[in-house]
Amino acid sequence: MLLLHDNVPVCMSANSQAAIWQCGFQQLNHQPYSPDLAPSDYFLFRVMKKFLRDKRFSSDEEVKEAVATWFEEQSKDFFSRGIKSLQQK
Repeated sequence: MLLLHDNVPVCMSANSQAAIWQCGFQQLNHQPYSPDLAPSDYFLFRVMKKFLRDKRFSSDEEVKEAVATWFEEQSKDFFSRGIKSLQQK
């Protein structure tokens, strides 16, 4: 199991680190802060932005429905591939 979380003090405390280790999680190093690129931009939101590009919506509900449908249409390994690809980035 891979874990990517912020490097805020609560996540980096000795107690948190011990609990993460005991649960068997493998931690991914958090990248230095960049105002241009967050870790979530590496995979999920980049792909979702491509899906939403050039689409027009007349209400918030239409956007929510389109995004929910997009999530449902993704293959079973879509998210695990995305998380695993973070290791190389």
